[in-house]
Amino acid sequence: MLIIYFDEVKYNGQNQKYEWLSGVAVHDEHIPYIESQVADIAERCFGSRVLSPETELHAVEIFHRKRYFKSWNDINRRILVLKDLANIIAQKKLIKRISVRIEVERLAPGDDAKQRAFVFFVERANGLVRRAQTRGLLIGDFEKERLARESAGDLSGYREYGTPYPYGRKISGLIDTVYFSHSYSSRLLQLADTYAWFMQFAYSDGNTESPRAELAKYLSEEVDIIFPDTYKFWPTQNAWYQPG
Repeated sequence: MLIIYFDEVKYNGQNQKYEWLSGVAVHDEHIPYIESQVADIAERCFGSRVLSPETELHAVEIFHRKRYFKSWNDINRRILVLKDLANIIAQKKLIKRISVRIEVERLAPGDDAKQRAFVFFVERANGLVRRAQTRGLLIGDFEKERLARESAGDLSGYREYGTPYPYGRKISGLIDTVYFSHSYSSRLLQLADTYAWFMQFAYSDGNTESPRAELAKYLSEEVDIIFPDTYKFWPTQNAWYQPG
């Protein structure tokens, strides 16, 4: 079975013009090995492998020197941690990558970017597990009870009736419901958070100077993780959208 961990990067106007939903899919038998790799990084950063809010690895906090990385003044040291996490995600035989990007300002009035991102993500995840001839289980980063409740209901509907768009797809490869957990309780959710941040970072406009340029080049050229195994960037030029 493929366990699919996912996280979002929210649309935020000029600071973040896309709504991102990205995730990593790992076969259940490989999870302990991947978990151990991420725990090794946590131990180097915090001196402990034990899961807790104080040993949580969040890419945005690492790069921007926030929370438990506030005292890490050396940017090169922080970049090295991010590269180590990228190296884990780049293990193609162990990890499959899914990413959805919604260009919010090009959506038609009333079109819900979050729901559309979730639909596309579910479709891509379902296709991934079908091609692997297995089943999949979704685990997301818990934020709000409403989000968890709505996502579980949506997935149930997609499994029963298909996704709610023209040419919608019947979701037959994903089982049960959508599970949510706090990211400080899961190294794999922390990895999904990192991958979602990497995707938005690589496609942002401000990566022309070091150290941003160095990290962007590493993600796109050295480890080549910004090209997912399955993805949906929407709308395209051929899709109906509301011009900006």
